[in-house]
Amino acid sequence: MGLTSTKKKVAPAESIEFKTGIYIGPKILDRLDEIAPGLGLAVDFGMLTIISKPMYIALNWINTVVHNWGWAIVILTIGLKLLFFPLANASYKSMAKMKKVMPEVQKLKEKYGDDRQRIAKEQMALFQKHKVNPAAGCFPMLIQMPVFMGLYWALLESVQLRQAPFILWINDLSIADPYFILPVIMGASMFLQQKLNPPPADPMQAKMMQMMPIMFSVFFFFLPVGLVLYSVTNN
Repeated sequence: MGLTSTKKKVAPAESIEFKTGIYIGPKILDRLDEIAPGLGLAVDFGMLTIISKPMYIALNWINTVVHNWGWAIVILTIGLKLLFFPLANASYKSMAKMKKVMPEVQKLKEKYGDDRQRIAKEQMALFQKHKVNPAAGCFPMLIQMPVFMGLYWALLESVQLRQAPFILWINDLSIADPYFILPVIMGASMFLQQKLNPPPADPMQAKMMQMMPIMFSVFFFFLPVGLVLYSVTNN
């Protein structure tokens, strides 16, 4: 720890008293703001503070109603998904169209082989014919990304999740799932999502995508249950 104070000059045979206060306790935003102006900044929401802080406040408010941090995470995540449903729906429709034309795209690659320029030209004609925009599936998701990243950081800074129970075997939302059940469910939900999306044209990329649910499940083994619950609900 370090401490910085204002400079003071001490003349010979004089003494000056420095006074300061110290808070040792959990980083609960409301409590910190009451203790001293600016102390609430100790709760670090990262670069997305403008989004994360409202998420943190909303999460706290929902908890005062349902009295369960786990259900507060679920409700807030569902609320955000409903808010962004029009964007997500447009994305899903675009991906569904892409899935229908992918067999024809594959035929083009088999027909023209290594002639990438001809393949690209024929693909564009095919997309125009079926009124498919490859970027339309990604753009709505990119708009939503900062909001869900903001919620992620809000959960990271929610010290209230410590020793907060949810349901069944989950007795502490701040530690990893002791039985790895929720991370496995999260991986299964990712796998099902992939089945709904058009497969990548590149076989190597397709294999990597198939491995992602397993890799993410293992990664989520070590994350707090609260974050895994958010991811499962989001999926």
